[in-house]
Amino acid sequence: MENTYTLPLIAARILAACDARRVCGLIGRGCHERVRRLDLLVEAGRIDAATGLRIARETAVVAFLLAPLPGGRS
Repeated sequence: MENTYTLPLIAARILAACDARRVCGLIGRGCHERVRRLDLLVEAGRIDAATGLRIARETAVVAFLLAPLPGGRS
């Protein structure tokens, strides 16, 4: 069974939601970058993988809280 909770997969889901205008692009892009940075921190050994995954999952929740602005480019 494939692990659906990896940092790259979470980042990709957030970015896909931005591209599909399912979430606010401003918030979504920031959350995407946050997850990418978490991945770098885990790879560098600055934080452990479980902590990085927990924070990334929290970040994904934030990304999906806000819909795009109507008529906007966000």
